[in-house]
Amino acid sequence: MRGSLLRSGGVVCSGVLLATAFPPVGEAQAAWLALVPLILVIRTVSPGRAFYWGWGSGTLFWMIALSWLWRLGHTGCPMIVAVLAWLAFSLYLGLFRGAFAATAAWAFSVLDRKPTREEPVPFRRTLPLVVILPVLWVGFEYLRGVVGTGFPWNGLGISQYRNLPVLQLAEWGGVGLVSAVVVAVNTGIALMLVRVGGVYMGGRRVRVQVDLMVVLVLLVLVWTSGVRRVHALRAGAAEETRPVRVVAIQPNIPQLKKWPEAFSREIYASLEERMDLVKALQAQIDLVVWPETSVPGYLPHEAEVDTFISQLARETATPLLVGAMEIGGQYPVSEPQSWDWILHNSAFLYDAEGNSVDRYRKQHLVPFGEYLPMDEHWRWVRRVAPLGFSCQAGTTGTVFRVEAAGGESIPFSSLICFEDVFADVARGMVRNGARMLVNQTNDAWVDGSVGPVQHMSHCVFRCVENRVPAVRAANTGVTCFIDRTGQIDETSRGILKRNEWDRIDYRSETMAVPQENRVPTFYTRFGDWPLAIPSAAMALLAGVMAWRKERKAK
Repeated sequence: MRGSLLRSGGVVCSGVLLATAFPPVGEAQAAWLALVPLILVIRTVSPGRAFYWGWGSGTLFWMIALSWLWRLGHTGCPMIVAVLAWLAFSLYLGLFRGAFAATAAWAFSVLDRKPTREEPVPFRRTLPLVVILPVLWVGFEYLRGVVGTGFPWNGLGISQYRNLPVLQLAEWGGVGLVSAVVVAVNTGIALMLVRVGGVYMGGRRVRVQVDLMVVLVLLVLVWTSGVRRVHALRAGAAEETRPVRVVAIQPNIPQLKKWPEAFSREIYASLEERMDLVKALQAQIDLVVWPETSVPGYLPHEAEVDTFISQLARETATPLLVGAMEIGGQYPVSEPQSWDWILHNSAFLYDAEGNSVDRYRKQHLVPFGEYLPMDEHWRWVRRVAPLGFSCQAGTTGTVFRVEAAGGESIPFSSLICFEDVFADVARGMVRNGARMLVNQTNDAWVDGSVGPVQHMSHCVFRCVENRVPAVRAANTGVTCFIDRTGQIDETSRGILKRNEWDRIDYRSETMAVPQENRVPTFYTRFGDWPLAIPSAAMALLAGVMAWRKERKAK
């Protein structure tokens, strides 16, 4: 009974402590200790029982971290549906934490068998756990990001989005490598506590904790190399980059006003008002960015919408990137209805003369939001789509171009909505030639919650992984600028601390964009193949071994 209470306390402590490492609390230091209680618990139980302890801890974490899903009940979704989705999603995501716990328990059973309390297991047997547990964690974290449509939200490494020195690891292994270092430190601390506790209970002198020393040396190396890398990038910015002046517009339109025609004039007026502010800047602007679905209506077939955008582009004499819904045709049916139009969530680039010159169609759609499974085949599925329509995904990335001061052509790509959460989407854009990323998003769905801040934290990693800057233009949410070191601009950092991002009308910043001929980063070239994908294979293998051990035990 006492053991169960202690374990329950441990998994609850782990889940809550890990949640505090992410916004809204955002104490990144908590992540370096949060897994210690869970590791101590799973070390003492079988893989089967460890799975349930891990599942419980993971579910609790996700219930806290995804509490912003409740806001959907105020922005068009029935509250009961929002709550049920929150619970179901938390339980599902918790399964991956349970799988990690079960495989970690199996690894402990192989390497950390302890015959007596007086004779602790020698470090040469436990030291491999400092590598094995991070590999298992990264593997299941990667699987969570790719199974089904994937949900790589709030990977452990994301908690360090403001920790610039540690963040620089993403250039080599993405979020997974940062997660691995954090898990390694947690493992080293847990093994130290086990060894010191065992030694004291046996009445013996405390020995040097090799496990902990190894991870501390690793942490020092990571920190110092990260600091040097940031300094080197900033020192070489003048020679390696070109300045581009960008304005990001934030209309602040509540979600319940986005679609009804009665509010169309209010949306147009909001955009015109902010563009008037852009005209008054008295500075050379190279690009103005409007957020996702910023205009009512559909492009390119609604002349009123197209004329409105073209006129503003001409008046400001500035290229304009606009998020809008696009009608791309109809499904091949004999009697088409309104739900039979093929729609895309798109970004359109208008040049300084008001001409629409290029377009990008969102590739990674939100399941059960922007589309329903099999909706392209069955008409009745399209009719019950949550938004009243169903979108079709784009198939390719687009590299837009604008001319900066001096006549240089600047290549950039748009990531619409939560596409910036998926490292492969951004990586593909950079491999195609983009040297700046633009995230156009509408976070009004979860307005008033911490969801927009969590969303923004992922974009920081896309910049470091590929060493390109990013512009975020949000309808409501976090409109900001991020440089290639992952540093959020100073004004935005202050606004985030005061939770005042909803008071922004527009933001203007000069971005340092890398040269087109620069050498791509290791992560841009190889992605997740060197670390996350092999880790996923090893995690699956370890899962099979843990399952077999549990079957034999029964």
